[in-house]
Amino acid sequence: MHYIKIKKILEVRKYLKWGYIVIKYISCDEHMPGDIIFKNAFTYPEFYYIGGSRWAYRLCAVRGIKPQPIEPINIRTIEIDKIERTKELLKEDLLIKIPFQICQIGFCEKEQKWYGWSHRAIYGFGIGSVVKKGDCAYKPKDKADLLREMINFYIDENAELLETKFDVPNPHKEQPENLGLGCLIKYRVYLKSKKEWLVHTYWEEYPTKWGRGEWVAKTLEDAKQMAIDFARGVA
Repeated sequence: MHYIKIKKILEVRKYLKWGYIVIKYISCDEHMPGDIIFKNAFTYPEFYYIGGSRWAYRLCAVRGIKPQPIEPINIRTIEIDKIERTKELLKEDLLIKIPFQICQIGFCEKEQKWYGWSHRAIYGFGIGSVVKKGDCAYKPKDKADLLREMINFYIDENAELLETKFDVPNPHKEQPENLGLGCLIKYRVYLKSKKEWLVHTYWEEYPTKWGRGEWVAKTLEDAKQMAIDFARGVA
């Protein structure tokens, strides 16, 4: 678990009406050169990381979304409680360690929708929402479906498919050796500038859990899963 390490709090602004706070703080991290000032928004009181203050305003105040991580750790520690003593903290150096949990999904009560997002896009899902092939929220349902997705993505009018295989160990030596099995495709692309064929090999590991392929959300829990799949798809 990565932690946000706060050395000194410079300013705290609470927007409790919309469920978040914005903290300006000095961070100390062994991976960073010296002390760095950050100004970030967090859900309150859970203290999940939302991002910049403008993004938090757009999500919480404008859209009415309550953000959360995909797999939240619901721990309100003594460390977080220290932030309540704002006036005292502004006068001293300290060390607060908070689990770094990024919000990627959230529920909008007014719309009855679950939203998923990354820095690339945001989209909402409710009862009746549909996921089809080609959508960011689409997840293959089995090995054959994964292979079809790979072929559709890499093979076009300029490419020729040469070979496909199932249950292949990771062929790329530069990758960690502990990766499991996956699908492999080999194809070639003709380079007109050089008047020659260039051969490519692409391998993708099987997921730990297969998706549902094309499907329709019948409950809000289904909509939440779609939002999760979307957030992971555009990450």
